[in-house]
Amino acid sequence: LYLSVLILEFSPAVLEHPWFRHPLFQRIHHWLHRLTLPLVIAGIVLSTLHQSSLGSLFLIMPHRAHPLWYSPWLPYLFFTSAIAAGMMALVVEGFLIERWFRRGMHLDLLTGLGKWVPLPLALYLVLRLSDLLLRGILPEALDGSWQSVLFVAEILIGGILPLVMLAAPQIRQSRDGLLTGAILILAGTISQRMSLSMFTMHQPPGMNYSPSLAETMVAFAIPAAAILVYLFFAEHLAIVQDDLPTPVPEASDAMNPLVLVNQGRPSRALFARWSGLATFVIALALPAMLQLPITKADQSVQRARGWETLIIDGDNSGYAVRFPHQEHQDRLTGELGGANACLTCHHLDKPEDEATACSECHTEYYQAQSIFDHARHQQVLGGNESCTECHAAEHVRLSSEICQNCHETMAPQKGNLKFNSFAPSYADAMHGTCLECHEQEAVKQEKPELALCSTCHTHRMISNPLGR
Repeated sequence: LYLSVLILEFSPAVLEHPWFRHPLFQRIHHWLHRLTLPLVIAGIVLSTLHQSSLGSLFLIMPHRAHPLWYSPWLPYLFFTSAIAAGMMALVVEGFLIERWFRRGMHLDLLTGLGKWVPLPLALYLVLRLSDLLLRGILPEALDGSWQSVLFVAEILIGGILPLVMLAAPQIRQSRDGLLTGAILILAGTISQRMSLSMFTMHQPPGMNYSPSLAETMVAFAIPAAAILVYLFFAEHLAIVQDDLPTPVPEASDAMNPLVLVNQGRPSRALFARWSGLATFVIALALPAMLQLPITKADQSVQRARGWETLIIDGDNSGYAVRFPHQEHQDRLTGELGGANACLTCHHLDKPEDEATACSECHTEYYQAQSIFDHARHQQVLGGNESCTECHAAEHVRLSSEICQNCHETMAPQKGNLKFNSFAPSYADAMHGTCLECHEQEAVKQEKPELALCSTCHTHRMISNPLGR
């Protein structure tokens, strides 16, 4: 809905192009102009919901977000900071357009934005600091940790400093002062968003993650593509028109029939366009050229089917592995005895269960996943008042009791395996269990093919998986 409103708001600029001179398009253009005010109001209302909803996303993870950035007031903090950042984004855009296209700009209008931006910025700072103070967390900002240094720098450099600068008319009315204040506010807003969602987010043991080179390149490609789209519209539509004097186009700059207003194709815009295109192409081509791995989207695991012969197709691709379950069970029973045979693979049982299936704990195909259902335990133990049953101190995972204290049957039963409430991915668990045994048997039986991938992964489509 929000995207639809934005498209309708932008449509008049597209319909002004010579390609849309047909009377039908002109009538649509006329009505869209008459609907400008309702569309603007709808856009403001929907953007209010959009920004506050972004903050609401993080309300579900109070124990993973750092206390200096987490707040029950996150929807209000995101909304007020977005107002200030949006106004200053227009200022930065105005200066960039002036440099790239060598066109004048209405500095008085941008100065007006700088005059009013201290109001939402001050409201944001008051809400954020007062919330931390009321919850008793503000003293952590001075504990000397790198998170506290980041927080203080974010508040001082990205909040208080630009607030003071733009509140002073002499600084606000100067080009350098206005631009500096705008950049600082944008930097502070970006820091708040990134710190909450990435930099200070607590990563439990076994869940460490850092983006691969391919993912990093794609992350650069997305804004590069956005810049290219923006420059295309700025050069080919009547967006950057201005009634201020513009440089006389050079003789080599002929009028392009696709361009509504001849911008003269200045060198800075040309550089931005080609550098953006190069970044976009390189970012998409380099991973393919180097065959860099890109983290696959995770998916739920499909439970193995069958009994005497298990059909293992965890990613539901249709290319399953046939696992002779009964044959393995009989052989291991003869070697290890009935009591220990099942423990070779079924190393951990859920409460009141026996020989728990692999997919019960290893529920995600590519990523580690917690096997602890916090909401279920909270409900059974009596709601929020039961927190002290498991947490003796701060209500975080590190301070919780270990599961074996209550569930004795969940103790690891295989070798030196250590219990970890984060189960490895299904792919890692299956390969780890099978390969360890196959490599040993390959040496013992002098059958090196047992340790090869092709022994199990025949890459045959399973049309009748149970052989019926």
